[in-house]
Amino acid sequence: MRHASRLAPLLLGAAAGLPSLPGAGFAQGIGEGTLRATLSQRFEVDSNYRLDHDSAGVTSFGDTRLDIEMLKENSTQAFRLGFDTGLRALWEADQEFDFTFASPSTANVGYNQAWIDGSLGAELRYRQRNVDYLDDLIFETENGIIIPTDLNQLTRNTIEQRYDANLELAVRQGAPSSYRFALDATQFDYRDDGNGQYGPRSTVYGEAEWLLRLNPVLSGSLLGSLSHSDTEVGTESTIDIAELTAGIVYQPSDVLSANLGLGYSDRTREETINDERRQTEDFQGVVVRGGLNYDVADDLLLTVNARVTTAAPSTRLSGGVLARYLLPRGALTARLAQNYTGDTDGDEVRITTAGLGLTHTINNLSSVGFNVAYGLQVNEDNSNVEDLNRADFSATYSRSLTSLVYANLGYRFRWRDQEESASGNAVFFTIGRSFETGF
Repeated sequence: MRHASRLAPLLLGAAAGLPSLPGAGFAQGIGEGTLRATLSQRFEVDSNYRLDHDSAGVTSFGDTRLDIEMLKENSTQAFRLGFDTGLRALWEADQEFDFTFASPSTANVGYNQAWIDGSLGAELRYRQRNVDYLDDLIFETENGIIIPTDLNQLTRNTIEQRYDANLELAVRQGAPSSYRFALDATQFDYRDDGNGQYGPRSTVYGEAEWLLRLNPVLSGSLLGSLSHSDTEVGTESTIDIAELTAGIVYQPSDVLSANLGLGYSDRTREETINDERRQTEDFQGVVVRGGLNYDVADDLLLTVNARVTTAAPSTRLSGGVLARYLLPRGALTARLAQNYTGDTDGDEVRITTAGLGLTHTINNLSSVGFNVAYGLQVNEDNSNVEDLNRADFSATYSRSLTSLVYANLGYRFRWRDQEESASGNAVFFTIGRSFETGF
């Protein structure tokens, strides 16, 4: 069962249908609107742009970017539309001068509506990036959950296109019996892949949860989920996971909640080997879920989620921790996450990432920030593939030149190790101008 070739049109079709969501009225009747735009120019000099084992030399580039966001909202509805793109003037070592699209380029549209006892949210996102150099280690989050992404980004002359669709519905909120439904879909496509290394891959995940309030602070939970992933590169394969868990939710206040659940998981995998479709995995076992959320706006944010299952080739732990502590003149942020996902080669990989960030306000006009991140990627399908290690460090000085004009000056170090190690140093300068108007 293949979804990759059909998922992109489905997502684009969903985008066309977004304005017809209940009460949306294509944002015309939603209320006051705000249009924000940022025009920026970045200059960077990198000692090893592609993180080659033997650097080809110093590379310089300039990114001219435009980031636009439109927001229209009232007390019950919100409509968002935005995109971020630009051009890159590239003076790469041992290469001719070239103009390319800045990477990544993104677009998104979203709609939210709330009523007395429920809410509805929908979002579509598109991202295009060049897979010909290493992006910084980025921690993507959904609902506070950290999702590590594929760390293997080294190739040449390939464009990656990513489509995301998210839909969430909550009904009978505040009632003794309430329900929540969520559906997420992601597809990756590639073009200009001269060596045929990459191919389409997609993931569809859906879940439904029933909450039964037992007393003012304790509720029972029943959660069911289905996951389907599909890859058409290398050994074509699909992985299907079905789970059902029962548990409890403890919420003594608006700033603290915790949950714990125990259930059953079923995982199957089919692969095409020598043009024959075979079931190569069939696992059943226990799954344990847990989570904690503590959010005190003026003090501490702590989000923890974890999942352990035996329905896999070996017992697997996935989840993440996000902690943010506000300092007198800044903030300290720590992240730790582990996830199992498909990589650009079609194999299943385990990705573990950790990061630490510190921001400090010098005065009303300037601040400094430091970030360090580490990532480890282990191939779960092929033990002959060397583990991939990556690390980033950056230091940035930011200053507001006026109320609308800002500038950043910084340094970045990148390191990669897989069979051979490579590292690079870069300095960068960014100046930008923001605009905001109502409509």
